[in-house]
Amino acid sequence: MTSSSAPEGNRAPDSFVGRKRELAELRAGLRDAIAGHSHLFLLNGEPGIGKTSLTDEFGREALVQGVHVAWGRCWEGDGAPAYWPWIQVLRACLGDSDAEHRAAILNSEASPQVGQDVAQLLPELRAAHAPTPRHLRPQPTDPEQARFQLFESVATVLKNVARVGSLVIVIDDLHDADRPTLLLLKFIAGHIKNTHILLVGTYRDTEVRQSLELTRLIGDLSREGHSLPMVGLSELEVGEFVANSSGRKADGRLVADLYQATDGNPLFVDGVVRLLVAEGRLDRAAAGDTFKIPDGVQESIRRRLLKLPEETNRMLSIASVIGNEFETQLLTQASGSASEEIVERLEGALRAGIVVDSPIGGPHYRFSHPLVREALYQDLPAKRRIQLHAVIGAAIEEVHKDDLKPRLAALAHHFRAAANAGSAINYSIAAIDAAEAMFAHEEALSHLRTALAIPECHDHDGAQRAAVSLRLGRILACSEDREQGLAYLDRALRIFEQIGDDQRTGEAHFHLGRMFVFGPQMHVKRALSNFQRAEILLRRDSESYSLGMLHWGLALVSFEALRINEALTSSQKAMDTFARLGDRESWASVAGNHSQYLMVKGKLAEAKDLLDQIAGVAASFANPNAFQTVN
Repeated sequence: MTSSSAPEGNRAPDSFVGRKRELAELRAGLRDAIAGHSHLFLLNGEPGIGKTSLTDEFGREALVQGVHVAWGRCWEGDGAPAYWPWIQVLRACLGDSDAEHRAAILNSEASPQVGQDVAQLLPELRAAHAPTPRHLRPQPTDPEQARFQLFESVATVLKNVARVGSLVIVIDDLHDADRPTLLLLKFIAGHIKNTHILLVGTYRDTEVRQSLELTRLIGDLSREGHSLPMVGLSELEVGEFVANSSGRKADGRLVADLYQATDGNPLFVDGVVRLLVAEGRLDRAAAGDTFKIPDGVQESIRRRLLKLPEETNRMLSIASVIGNEFETQLLTQASGSASEEIVERLEGALRAGIVVDSPIGGPHYRFSHPLVREALYQDLPAKRRIQLHAVIGAAIEEVHKDDLKPRLAALAHHFRAAANAGSAINYSIAAIDAAEAMFAHEEALSHLRTALAIPECHDHDGAQRAAVSLRLGRILACSEDREQGLAYLDRALRIFEQIGDDQRTGEAHFHLGRMFVFGPQMHVKRALSNFQRAEILLRRDSESYSLGMLHWGLALVSFEALRINEALTSSQKAMDTFARLGDRESWASVAGNHSQYLMVKGKLAEAKDLLDQIAGVAASFANPNAFQTVN
């Protein structure tokens, strides 16, 4: 455990106490990684036990050895985009690279699509990695296959980085991670064998045990690596900790009392010692004067906060609503204070160990522990919290008006907490789009369900809620709960019919038809009914991808009903639509079906000519073997 008597990044060389066993394991793992044998370590323990401090210390040791260390911190609560820790890690890996080095990492001839895939997580790469005709490849239509492709590309980037020099990746607070982040960590852990990469994750075991899903996901991760449970400091280590924190030799009785009262929890020990030093009572406590052990870690934190000036606590309260990490520019906008005043106030909080410099760099800070932020946030009156969420949402809009996309989830979270239903649902829908673009389906589902829970007062005709129901139904029907998905689609259809929105009504019919033809079982009659109604309502949009899919679905269901001529007519319309859109993969897939219908009609020469065309188109794909016709 590191004593927090100095700000993070500026600690004295001898301020780290204990953790010899854990450090020895991590050092051995680093030696293996440098030699080309990767590992995953999972540090776990109760809040305040010193997981982050241990990884901080280990990270400094790795840097001294010339190893690249990339940090990703999970965001507590709502507001972070999907894969947020991995976005931080990728930026850390690529941020210091010059153009030539970055191109070597992202543009290898063996995997030309890597840059395009990673650009889905890092918007700043999109301009430089737009698909070219040479490297254009068909996008998987299956969501899980698309996500696998993204995971594979992220793993390729990390392996390319590690070829230049050994790499340590630390993902902090996995108990706060979204499911896609944990799935990507498991994937990478299983695909970096015999590389120069060391993975380290931390989590609170108490919080993991409270969630069946987290227990399963962390259990899966544990099978990929080594678990390092962390317990409290020993009595001897508590004595060293007190000496380092106070600058004087600790009295044996004080150390024994502290050890017994805190079970060696470093955050708790630090809080009590700081209070004794601030009150000038450390010597008296050692001489036999009684001292009050707070009833809990948060009570200890609150007593430490009382020692700070009122204006500093006001700043910290606003920062606690922003999140565990915060930037001074946003705090300036939200508080109405000058940036110089904020920096001055935060200096006192830095000295008190309430906040630390963020490894992100620049004018960013983070609370020294999530429990510190939680204590500040919980102490705010409910009305004041609502006001601050509204102020911070508006501040994000102003400060980042030129780049809101990475902050859509945060905006949805703040306006939802501020009871601003209109802005909350608009940003939720935008966050859904962003999550789906990164194949973070679980995150998209979370935003969809949250959006549906927002009060309806601003949406008088129900159009927005119907649009959300349509999106939620599409995802659920294709994944975890088909029946519930169909119910949401039916609900959306009824609302769009009531308000007279023909285009959206057609879309709802189309998606219902897709469920009955592309789902686990084909329902010819229902699919045909929905598709025929959709065709009437959508036919004005001749360039629509949905219209191409509609005609494709009509072809499939017509063929199943032995209406071969209708199947040929519909598949030809689908081919024409995809050709106009330049969607070569979809065209080739439909053409495969069309050739099958031609063969059934005995038009073998036409079928052969079409199959030759399909082969020619598929040969231009980056990975021709990935193409398969849909039968």
